[in-house]
Amino acid sequence: LPMGLILQWGQIQNLGVGEEREIMFPIVFPNWALSVVATPGLPSPNNAITSVQINGFFKEKFTIQNTDTDSAYPAYWIAIGH
Repeated sequence: LPMGLILQWGQIQNLGVGEEREIMFPIVFPNWALSVVATPGLPSPNNAITSVQINGFFKEKFTIQNTDTDSAYPAYWIAIGH
């Protein structure tokens, strides 16, 4: 992208209840990862309240955690860096 920004995204399968997982970026950001955002991926019509959080990120990886107390599910993420 302009000014050297790089977008990366992906899906994490079967993120268990309370599970924390380290995810390697497909491409290491040459300088910095600026932001990583994640969202739970539940098929409809599941209306459960779910929650994931990013616990830290670096230019080569990030850590995601399922903070829900009773649901395991996939999660989707997007990262911006340069």
